[in-house]
Amino acid sequence: MQGNSAASAVNTNPLLSDSWFRSQLYGLDRTADDFPRVRQGELADLLASNAGLQQFAQPVIKKLAQKLAEKQSVVILSDATGLVLNTFGDMQSMEKAQRFALAPGNLWSECGRGTNAIGTALAIDDGCEIEGQQHFLTLNQGLYCAAMPLQMPNGQIAGVLDISGPAHFPHPQTFQWVKAAAKQIEYLWVKQSLHPQQWLMSLHVEPHGIDTSDELLLVFSDNVLTAANRLAMRELALTAEQLGTLTFQQLFAQLEQQANTIPLPIHFAQQRFYFRLRAPHRTHFATPSEPAADLPFSLGRDGEKWYA
Repeated sequence: MQGNSAASAVNTNPLLSDSWFRSQLYGLDRTADDFPRVRQGELADLLASNAGLQQFAQPVIKKLAQKLAEKQSVVILSDATGLVLNTFGDMQSMEKAQRFALAPGNLWSECGRGTNAIGTALAIDDGCEIEGQQHFLTLNQGLYCAAMPLQMPNGQIAGVLDISGPAHFPHPQTFQWVKAAAKQIEYLWVKQSLHPQQWLMSLHVEPHGIDTSDELLLVFSDNVLTAANRLAMRELALTAEQLGTLTFQQLFAQLEQQANTIPLPIHFAQQRFYFRLRAPHRTHFATPSEPAADLPFSLGRDGEKWYA
């Protein structure tokens, strides 16, 4: 894409034209090459404060990086401001300036670097891909980038997953890989953060979709909705502000909050889903002189293990 064709593509794509307009409002110089970056000591603190994001993202990212081994691309994990925390893959395939720009510590916010996949994904809270001259800053126009925000179980944005590579190299499946990996990370984050005392509701339009990364996940503490994955929040039109306040009965007035092992049909927002509801896992103990049923004690909190 060169010259007028680049401008035409931006003008005919609402996502790009809106992002370029915002970039102009930020007062960015398109020829700038002094990119925002944090000092090494600050980066160490930021890595520590984003330990949860890295814990759930890195196993998926490492597999994604292996898939990209021959694609001249790297996988990037940023925090919620667009600051690069980790870069995985073959950095040697990048030009020297690109290697520096994509290294941990660099800030890829839209207000700092104009239209780019990480910053623009954060700005629109959705996935996007930015190719070559679609980047606002000319120094970034040798890159192709595809990114997807990563959502925590509490509905807040934790960071961004991004794949970046040379713009001249073909990237036909890259955006789909990013979206699939982000969905897997969010799925694992909800399931592996589940506490033994919580209810887990799984929903899908097909019964066989239960127990896959395509299922909608809702977590209830007693009867209050406290966590969900992005798929559930999008499909059921939920907001982060509703987590911690909305009850099971408000969501599913026609259902009783009872566990079921076989997926059952339910209608929600004029669509049929199949759902499974798993009850909290509790253990009962007893003293030698009293029956177990008289002394119920629930298990302590355990954020690392998942109980069926």
